[in-house]
Amino acid sequence: MTQFGKSRSKSIVSIIVSNNSLQLRFMWNRKRRYFSPGLSDNDLHWQKALQIASRLELDILSGNFDGNLDKYRPDCDPSVNLDNTPTVSVFDLWERFEAHQIQQGVSPTTVKVDYGRVRRCLKVSGDYRLEHARKAYLRHAAKYAAGTLRKVYAHLSAMGDWGVNHQLIETNPFADIKKTIRANSKRSQTREAFSRHDRDVIIKAFRTDRHRVWYADFVRFLFFTGCRPEDAIALDWNSINETRIIFDKAYTVGNLGKGKIGKKREFPIGNQLREILESQAHRINDSVNPKNLVFPSMKGNYIDLHNFTNRTWRPLIENLDIERYLPPYNCRHTFITLCLEQGVTAPTIAEWCGTSAEMIHRHYASAAKGVDVPEL
Repeated sequence: MTQFGKSRSKSIVSIIVSNNSLQLRFMWNRKRRYFSPGLSDNDLHWQKALQIASRLELDILSGNFDGNLDKYRPDCDPSVNLDNTPTVSVFDLWERFEAHQIQQGVSPTTVKVDYGRVRRCLKVSGDYRLEHARKAYLRHAAKYAAGTLRKVYAHLSAMGDWGVNHQLIETNPFADIKKTIRANSKRSQTREAFSRHDRDVIIKAFRTDRHRVWYADFVRFLFFTGCRPEDAIALDWNSINETRIIFDKAYTVGNLGKGKIGKKREFPIGNQLREILESQAHRINDSVNPKNLVFPSMKGNYIDLHNFTNRTWRPLIENLDIERYLPPYNCRHTFITLCLEQGVTAPTIAEWCGTSAEMIHRHYASAAKGVDVPEL
């Protein structure tokens, strides 16, 4: 009996070869179990075995495995095909994506809450081929509010990007649907800004709270660059030199990809920003940081923005003596508004922040506070 040495080194389900047949080996209820899906030791059946192992592992990790192995046999599982024509359904792709995210260390809360929401939504439409994604969306839209659909299709779009990157599908049909939901939503995103005073109160609170000080420079960076939180989360030290920061990627809903505008942009490093970066470098000097991130989580992974907002940011901000609560994204709006108040031109701000001068004029120019009417 030999074990395949290259695949699934971090998985809880391993694939072994016994008498020229593939077996799955795993632990369940503190006992070692073996499962023979009836597959031979060849390249095609290895792919099918990996597919079955991913499904089994996902069920074990999510608590849905009941000990019955019959449903994982290829002749009982419609998502496992033994012909040479790959067929990828939304259920199949989602399960592969979710299993991958779990292996990459996505938080249990994300799996339970966010991914659970996606699974419930997919049950409404039933399984479908990806070319029918638009039709399935219409069924979802008839049942769910726009806010829920935005969250679900953000994850489905991330799944689609992952599928394209891993050559499982050719195109991502969910990206355009996600844009449609955003465009059709009547709920407008607030572009309110913190005042300069409230910004400084928030920064001081993070720097003096021993449970939250790890994120103090992350918060300062958001306030003093105006970058989107997902851009800061994805930033690594290789993207920074003595004079410039290069933003060219973003980490969103568990997926690392290109930033919102799809191209890199540069941000100048002044004395204020240099001090923030030096402080952060000193803070994480002895920490575990395998991805060389500028702002890693305390465990050395990408910051989970959802968890950061609800567990770290909100409890602190809501108890401060400031004008109002606003989410972390509004650090960006604060930077833009304060730059306008200081007389920085809209085209310059747009270049720094990866947006357009038209967007600056439309949404921020009238929001700047404390600007006197000039003598004409």
